[in-house]
Amino acid sequence: MTTVRRTLDVVTPLPLLLAAQGLGVMGSAAYSVAALWTLKAGGGDDRLLAVAGALFALPALLLGVLAGQLADRVDRKGILVLAPLACAAVLGGVVWLAQGTTVAMTVPLLLAGVLLNVALTFDEPAFLASLPELASEGELGRVNALHQLLTSAGSIGGALLGGVLAGWGVGAAATAGLFAYLLCFLLVPLTRWPARAVVLASSGAPRPNLRELWRLLPPALRQLVVLVCAFITFAAPMPALLPALVHDQLQLGPQALGTLEAAFGGGFVLGGGLALLGVRPRRLAGLGVAVLVAGAVRLGLSVAPTLPVSAGLLLLGGAAVAVASIAAMTQLQEGAPATSRGALLGAVSSLLAGATPLGLGLATAALPTLGLPGILQGTGMVLLLLGLGALLRGRR
Repeated sequence: MTTVRRTLDVVTPLPLLLAAQGLGVMGSAAYSVAALWTLKAGGGDDRLLAVAGALFALPALLLGVLAGQLADRVDRKGILVLAPLACAAVLGGVVWLAQGTTVAMTVPLLLAGVLLNVALTFDEPAFLASLPELASEGELGRVNALHQLLTSAGSIGGALLGGVLAGWGVGAAATAGLFAYLLCFLLVPLTRWPARAVVLASSGAPRPNLRELWRLLPPALRQLVVLVCAFITFAAPMPALLPALVHDQLQLGPQALGTLEAAFGGGFVLGGGLALLGVRPRRLAGLGVAVLVAGAVRLGLSVAPTLPVSAGLLLLGGAAVAVASIAAMTQLQEGAPATSRGALLGAVSSLLAGATPLGLGLATAALPTLGLPGILQGTGMVLLLLGLGALLRGRR
């Protein structure tokens, strides 16, 4: 007989933990915007940026399952303390190396992005798997929405800060990210919380493997995961294409890149606010509507003539994705067994990370032939077809 209990009877102050997550996102966003702009301005073509995006997704692809399994076996609070400390160490290395030329910094910037994502790969399942234990009954959806709001606010602030600091060099943005992660590292130990669900199994029964966990999911959730993976495959090139959109199509500077990143993050804030108010898509059809909106946004961006139009489209796309992702994550957290929740969420993260380099690879291969407008239009049409299929299937 297996029972589950909390290691402490004191419920964690969730706002403090959520604030720490938001600070971490801010640090990552500031560094990411400055690093991508440095690579682009230093003569890197769009294929280099696409390769960078694929490299940054590799840690979640290769380590997502391991990170999720680890989150089910060790103190999750310890993971959330060590992950931001590792990120701060990586950004400290960038600051130290930032005196080199742009060309000399290409490999360090790519390596730093990979190492940052290694740490964040272990952080994500530990945090997400902890939320059902920390949230009050019936409030998990609202907690996820609040998490989305705070991390989106961090993304906006970090993107704007990174756009400004990119003009002073990537070292300045890395310094800002370093201090953000150090503050995040200091916040988590201040909290008291049920470190994890402790399994007391006298029978010694093994934990279910990933195939068994997949079978335990209701068919609707399995369809949801499949659709999300397909969506990410064709939506993944967008972050890597934003510098090209700003530099080549709009012919603007790094502040404009920060503005577009902030607009997309603002969409997630808007979506999180709507989710807090109870706007949550139901089942597959709801996610299909969000994918349709994302496809329409891609088509609009391919012909967007000005920065305000591009920012407005990204705001709309971010809001649609946020509302759907909050609902999907809540259903996965509630549907997974408590003792294997980290493993399941880590596996889903790994699947999504696998879809990212696939999409980037397809976009990279087609970019010399189709160009930026062609890539946006092609992926937009595919997303429209995916969304329509999900909408029709979900209404059966």
